[in-house]
Amino acid sequence: MKIKFQFTSQIAMVANKAEESVEMPNNATIQDSIDKLLLNKSQEFKNLLFTNSNTLLPAILLIKNGTQIDFADNEVLIDGDEILIFSPMSGG
Repeated sequence: MKIKFQFTSQIAMVANKAEESVEMPNNATIQDSIDKLLLNKSQEFKNLLFTNSNTLLPAILLIKNGTQIDFADNEVLIDGDEILIFSPMSGG
């Protein structure tokens, strides 16, 4: 099945793209799909999402098909799901 990831702001800049799809087996979870996404990403990209202990940074939001989800959820994805990895902008 195909899972589509969309990136915003600094995440998209480091990825050099705004979206990317990964092929996953049936019954894959959000964690499984992000693990596969990270296989071909730079350490800089990984550092934008995770702490040194591989915990998703608190500022990173995951939006699946328009609804916020938690990285720790073991919800099974289905073909065509779209995951937005959102890094809110801050500053003044």
